[in-house]
Amino acid sequence: MVLCLFVLFMCKTRALNTFYLGDHVPDIYIYMNRIDKIVYRQFRMIYQSGTNELVYCIEPGATLSSGEYDSYEEFNSIFNLSEEKFNRIKLIAYYGYQYKDHKDIKWYAITQYLIWKEIMPYNWEMYFVDKNHNRLDNLFSDEINEIYRLVNNYDDSLDILKEYILNNEKTITIKSNNLLSSYTSSVGKIENDTLIIDNLNYGNNNVKLTFNNYKKTKFYFNGGGQNIMLRGDIFKENIEFVIYVQQGRVGINECNEETFHEDFIGGTYEVLSEDDEVLDTIICSEDGCLSNHLPVGFYKIRVKNLPLNFEKNEHIYDVEIIDNEINKVSVCSMPKRNEEKNIEYIPEENETSEIVENEDEIDIPYTSRYSLYKCMIFFLIVIITILWTNKNENIN
Repeated sequence: MVLCLFVLFMCKTRALNTFYLGDHVPDIYIYMNRIDKIVYRQFRMIYQSGTNELVYCIEPGATLSSGEYDSYEEFNSIFNLSEEKFNRIKLIAYYGYQYKDHKDIKWYAITQYLIWKEIMPYNWEMYFVDKNHNRLDNLFSDEINEIYRLVNNYDDSLDILKEYILNNEKTITIKSNNLLSSYTSSVGKIENDTLIIDNLNYGNNNVKLTFNNYKKTKFYFNGGGQNIMLRGDIFKENIEFVIYVQQGRVGINECNEETFHEDFIGGTYEVLSEDDEVLDTIICSEDGCLSNHLPVGFYKIRVKNLPLNFEKNEHIYDVEIIDNEINKVSVCSMPKRNEEKNIEYIPEENETSEIVENEDEIDIPYTSRYSLYKCMIFFLIVIITILWTNKNENIN
């Protein structure tokens, strides 16, 4: 029984290391001059047994073996390739068929073509032809250029900073060298190789990117036939970084020593931009005199309204908002003075008045000497006039 199970296990393991030919790729042909032989060939799909995954030939012109293969994940010289070529064809396979929107089966044929181009001897010749063997020089030139551009600009790690600093923004969009689609983010969403995070909090926002289902590139060796490569991922590291949202608040600190915070409840202050645009209004309450969150920068503070027992304050105060702090600005508003006033008699023009300090006496106004002289002269003129009139009447 144990022997039977062992045999079944070995058969299953070996089945994963065998390969079979599938259908031809429609309407895609090549011409290959191998020096010793000229070949016209239509591209044909090759599958791994058991998994039915498409694989690539890595020996131009060799025949597929029906035997068993040994698998390798690291460079090995038995494949008759340099380590540089070994790593480059891994990139071509990764950025070729199945990468992003490279889903059409034509990309499989194009990828196989480029792998052969990369590793075939320098004196061999190969190009696309039609089914009548006519050369097609520009066939798939855009697709080939795209794969080469991706391979030549390859970076095996995400182009992600360790820290992003935002000035009060609550949303961030991050793009990174066409690799983000292979990750899942702990916050936000990833679409089209773009990470979008909304509703960021003030201060630190920690983000973790986890690689999805990493699969190594595998190479399969068979000394009597065609060697094989199975496409895999070219990077796998998980990433952690921080998005730091800067912000600050303005706090009003009335600096008059004779008053307390409670005295300013209901007072309002305006936060102005450098261009005098009103950005926020601070209303003092029992919890304090604080603005909303504002971007880091320079602002002006203008007193809008104060409680009735304070003098009007038209002074403009400067304040700088610094990262994640309550930035105090000292506003000095003066309380109104509540003093009793003495009531005095205000004499008319040319008159004076006298206030008797003794509270038991009555203050009596008096006429000035000038007014008295006028009265005396007036009465003297009246008497002279009467006397003169009487004298004239006696004479007559």
